[in-house]
Amino acid sequence: MLGTGRFRQDLYYRLNVVRIALPPLRQRGDDILLLADHFLSRHRRSDGQGPQGFSAEARKKLLAHSWPGNVRELENAIARAVLSARARLLTAEDLGLNEASRRSVESRLAVESSFDAALEGLFGQYAGKVFPVTERLLVARTLELTHHNQVKAAHLLGVSRNVLRDRMRRYGL
Repeated sequence: MLGTGRFRQDLYYRLNVVRIALPPLRQRGDDILLLADHFLSRHRRSDGQGPQGFSAEARKKLLAHSWPGNVRELENAIARAVLSARARLLTAEDLGLNEASRRSVESRLAVESSFDAALEGLFGQYAGKVFPVTERLLVARTLELTHHNQVKAAHLLGVSRNVLRDRMRRYGL
């Protein structure tokens, strides 16, 4: 941006006191497991139920994955695994990393297709009220998935906790 003239040169040199080189996650093997443990504790259910750690095979999969989405991809993978886990330890299957890259495109297309069909149904049934009906359903289902953990629900929805609370009040949830 400096070369294109979109950033003031004097400001750049004032801010550029210390450079921090941060390699991609795939090059920081030890950090992967530390971050995975941190994200597991962050997304674990507040009542102590759910997964408490990773199986040996899951740890191998975490280290073997290339993590093109870096830390955000890792956190999302752990959050998804926590929501779907059935055992005390997260397994490689819970993480779904071996087929994640292949399935991501297929999954996105399938989700978009079913979303389009559901949206058409909503337009037919709730003409003029689609947005509030959809928003209420989305908030309610996310709260169910997170066992009413507002911090996790807000994180999954990509909104602040205050926005989530506002919607909960608005829709009587």
